[in-house]
Amino acid sequence: MDLNCYEYIILIISGIFAGYINILAGNGSIFTLGSQILLGIPINIANGTNRVGTVIQCFVGIYHMKKHNKFKNLLKKSLFYAIPTLIGGIIGAKIATEIETKYFEKIVCFIMIILLIVILTKPKIWLRVESSEKKNNNLLNLFIFFITGIHTGFIQIGMGILLISNLVIVNKYNLTESNIIKILITTFLLIPITIYYAINKQIVYLPALFLSFGQGIGSWVASKYAFENSKKQNIWIRRILIIMILLTILEIFKFM
Repeated sequence: MDLNCYEYIILIISGIFAGYINILAGNGSIFTLGSQILLGIPINIANGTNRVGTVIQCFVGIYHMKKHNKFKNLLKKSLFYAIPTLIGGIIGAKIATEIETKYFEKIVCFIMIILLIVILTKPKIWLRVESSEKKNNNLLNLFIFFITGIHTGFIQIGMGILLISNLVIVNKYNLTESNIIKILITTFLLIPITIYYAINKQIVYLPALFLSFGQGIGSWVASKYAFENSKKQNIWIRRILIIMILLTILEIFKFM
C-alpha cells in the first residue's frame, strides 16, 4: 500500500502515543487503529496490522519490567490467566477475519462510542489507587478473562482497560502489578493472534513497520515511568484519548 511521506510520519507519531499509553494504562490502540482508518486503510486490514506494533511494545515493556522484585511471581500468575484469555482470543480473531467489513465497521463504531462514554463518565479509571491483594482464581474470574480474550482477538481497542479493571477490581492487584500482568498476558495472547491475521492476509507490513517503530519508542519512554502514578499525566492521556475516539468515530461514519 502506497502512502505519502507525511502519512508515514503520522503512523510513527500515533505509534509513539500508543506505545506510551499502552504501557502506562491501556487503550492506546485508538491511536494506531484510528490513524490507519484516517489514512484510508480498510478497517479490517487496520485491525490486523494493529497487532504487530503492540507485540513489539510489549517486548520493550517486559525488558524494563523484569527488574521488578515480584516479576517472576507475576509471570507465573499471568501464565495462569493467559490460558482462558488465549482461547477466547483465537475465537475472537476467527470472527473478525470472517465477518463482512460493513458489519465490522458498525461493531467498531459501537465499541468506540462505549469507550467514549466510559472515559467521559468514569474519569477516575485513569487515577488508579493501590489496592490490597486478593487473588481470585474462581471460574467466574477465568470466564471474565475468556471474554476479554474474545474482545481482544476481535478488536484490540479497550483490552488494556478490560484487563486492568479485572486485575485491580476483581483480583485486587495494585496498579503496578496489574500493569506487569497486563503486558505479559497481552504478549502471550497477541503473538499467535498476529500470526493468525498474517495467515489470513489482513496485515499490511510497511505501515506495520512504521507503527512498530513508533510504538517501540513510546513504550521505551513509558517504561521508565511505568511505576509512577502521575495524576497530571493521566488527565492529559484521557483528554487525548477523547479527541482520538471522536475523530475515529467520525471517520468510520464516512465509510458507513
